[in-house]
Amino acid sequence: MKHIQIASLKKRLLSSLIDLTLVVGLFCLFYFCVFTKAVSSVQNYDHLNEVINEEKIDSNLFISKDNKIISLFDDNPKAGEAELEPPIHNFYIDYLHNKDQNYTEYWYDVHILYLDDVKETYKDEKIVKPEITLFDWDIDKKGESYHKKSDRSQDEFNEFYRLNYSTALRTLEFTDPIKSALITMSWGNIRAALYASLVATIIPCFIIPISLRNGKTIGKLLTKLVVLTDEGYEYKRYKHIFRYLAFYLFEVFGGVVTIGLTLILTTSLTLFTKKRRALHDYIAFSVVVDEVNSVFYKDEVEELEYQKKSLEKLSA
Repeated sequence: MKHIQIASLKKRLLSSLIDLTLVVGLFCLFYFCVFTKAVSSVQNYDHLNEVINEEKIDSNLFISKDNKIISLFDDNPKAGEAELEPPIHNFYIDYLHNKDQNYTEYWYDVHILYLDDVKETYKDEKIVKPEITLFDWDIDKKGESYHKKSDRSQDEFNEFYRLNYSTALRTLEFTDPIKSALITMSWGNIRAALYASLVATIIPCFIIPISLRNGKTIGKLLTKLVVLTDEGYEYKRYKHIFRYLAFYLFEVFGGVVTIGLTLILTTSLTLFTKKRRALHDYIAFSVVVDEVNSVFYKDEVEELEYQKKSLEKLSA
């Protein structure tokens, strides 16, 4: 007679861990060694990186040193103590804190990007703006020496530049050339990840299960588990197409889109439901059982034939 024993939690988790290790290994292999290089070549990442680096240098927030693009603060962490280049000084002291003064794009080009004043709008104006008092502290505070005041003011001065340098970097990222290059590269990486995830899951979660009987993955083969229908019969090979699509769309792709919510859902279903069915099991009408301790049939017809033969033997 048919007897179905649901896979134990221990075996189900061990099987999933084995398959997950295989999937992650294949994903890393295909992502880094195949699809990232292919997408990078098609979208010309080298050119996009050159565009980004040129914008960084033109902004005067980065410098080229030893054939590397490094930030001003990496080259001189105490930039507040040094005499800054005029464009950087204007950017920090003037532009970032006085945007409401109707600065034009042309002013920005001349004073920040240091382009030629072709309109001769600022030909009689100094590039560096007049000194601005940045901090106001109590110089008559009792018990504080001159050196202590000096150190404190210098710390505040350096902190001012550090914070505004961060603001400048964020502003730089939203310039059109950099924004366009970063968006192109980001979508390229997303496509590479999707291609790699498809190949990394289709081999262990589809090709191997339809090649082995009863939907066995490598993990299920080692832990002696099989996939059956929710009625307890053998799962047809062609149905594994639907089961794999449910797994990929709702748990792999859906996990990325929902930032892991579907993965949390499928894990909860496996851990806390009586039949330990994952999300794709519910969608594909399947269940994972213990092969050793279960007795099952190909379909209902085979089960009835077996019952008929058993009754004939008993009555003989």
